[in-house]
Amino acid sequence: MHQEDDQGTTLRQCMFTNNSEGISDFIQSIERKEEEARAVMESTGSYWCGLYDELEENGIDISLANQLKTRLIAEARKIKSDKIR
Repeated sequence: MHQEDDQGTTLRQCMFTNNSEGISDFIQSIERKEEEARAVMESTGSYWCGLYDELEENGIDISLANQLKTRLIAEARKIKSDKIR
């Protein structure tokens, strides 16, 4: 997880296990301020499905991103390090 403010400054980075317990812990850790929480995620394989469902059930607005476009943006900003297959 990578959280930024409106100016693009990294506020927090963390990892969680992609299972029911890890996803639940992650959702509990999301700090909700005056604005509602929003998430952007890549729809890679089937890994995203459980997280997407839980975010949606918890009222968190989600956008799915094309991993190739995400890669180009992230490389320009030097924030993405995983491999594209």
